[in-house]
Amino acid sequence: GAADRVLDWKMPDGLLDRQSLIYQFMARPPARFGGSLWLSDGERHLKYVYRPVGFDALPPGIPGLGQALKLEIRAAEDAGEELVELWLLPDRHYLPVRVRYTDSLGKVTEMVATSFDFKE
Repeated sequence: GAADRVLDWKMPDGLLDRQSLIYQFMARPPARFGGSLWLSDGERHLKYVYRPVGFDALPPGIPGLGQALKLEIRAAEDAGEELVELWLLPDRHYLPVRVRYTDSLGKVTEMVATSFDFKE
């Protein structure tokens, strides 16, 4: 049956899952003018493009760490209106402080850091 079927498939190089995307730029800082990466949701994989769109104030409760670099990430090919927005701290190895995901139906899910405790 279908459960017995063996698939012989090579994972494409550089493929990230959506959770790994949040921390991707800590390991590899974003390019100044944007770039691309491959993401998977477990069923399909798509090429996404990102671009810096400026700097924003940090979320309330996180004072004294400068401003956050905001990135917008969208599917390279027309995949609806899905959008991932990341706010990263350049001075802290691009640590994410805010993530906003808007799905193709317009539903918004957001995660925001409320505090940090750094030990130098």
